Amino acid sequence: MGAVIKKELKIYFSTPTGYIFMGFFLLISGFFCALSNIFGASPNFTSVLGNITFSFLIAVPVLTMRLLSEEARNKTDQLLLTSPLKLTDIVVGKYFSAVLVFLATLTITILYPILLSFYGELPVAEIIGGYIGFFLLGCAFIAVGIFVSSLTENQFISAVVTFAALLLMWIIDWLESALPTDRVAGFVFALMIV
Repeated sequence: MGAVIKKELKIYFSTPTGYIFMGFFLLISGFFCALSNIFGASPNFTSVLGNITFSFLIAVPVLTMRLLSEEARNKTDQLLLTSPLKLTDIVVGKYFSAVLVFLATLTITILYPILLSFYGELPVAEIIGGYIGFFLLGCAFIAVGIFVSSLTENQFISAVVTFAALLLMWIIDWLESALPTDRVAGFVFALMIV
């Protein structure tokens, strides 16, 4: 598994993929931090993490689109599957490499709360909780991206379907609250499915 992680990290930083992900994520998070905290002189950083979640929906497909789909397109998946590595080692290694790139990017954003500490007292526990939650959300998004990447050989299709799946998961709560929840509506919905 370590060899897979090392190989994937090398690919992330020898091609533009890792830099595009990091640059886009840091640009958007820096913009929201400047807009809502620095210009407003507010130490409330958790609002920034909430605002950049949507931009993360766009960045994750870039990070995960090539992980398994490129292996299938280049037919190197045959080599990986016949190697002494187990299938779980391959998938988990690719997953951890994407998570490490995400974690490195998220670690850079710790500079934002440090800058905000000049404006007042920071709610440190709230910021740490926000970072933990955002990290776990990112891990879940990356898992969805790797799953979609395993379904296709085309990187572009993988990115688009990953974005669509993540967007659906993002708005499903809003859709649920907009639909009626009484028994008649449930019965009508069940009839529509059948």
